[in-house]
Amino acid sequence: MIAVGAGPQKTYTVQRQLAACSCHYRYLKSEPLEDPKCTPDAISPAVTQANLKSTICRKGGYTSGIRPTTSVTGKEKELNAASYGFTGRMGDAEYDHLVSGVVAV
Repeated sequence: MIAVGAGPQKTYTVQRQLAACSCHYRYLKSEPLEDPKCTPDAISPAVTQANLKSTICRKGGYTSGIRPTTSVTGKEKELNAASYGFTGRMGDAEYDHLVSGVVAV
């Protein structure tokens, strides 16, 4: 069962990340995958099968209307990268969110 997250909010704050070097990649067919304890999956209560066309499948995109500002996501990206021990350029890193086994059609 996938947890239900908070969904879109009016204001966002930087979420706490795990301590530096406490997360570890796992691999599937030589591709790195996130550590599930460091990238928990959750779904938004604002998105349902009934409203897919007006939410995540809408023209112009969904994420741009609900994503926190870069001042929040940038700091979270830095903290999350540190939790994996990543020391490269942030421009070479992707800050993403895991929702395993969910496919919207």
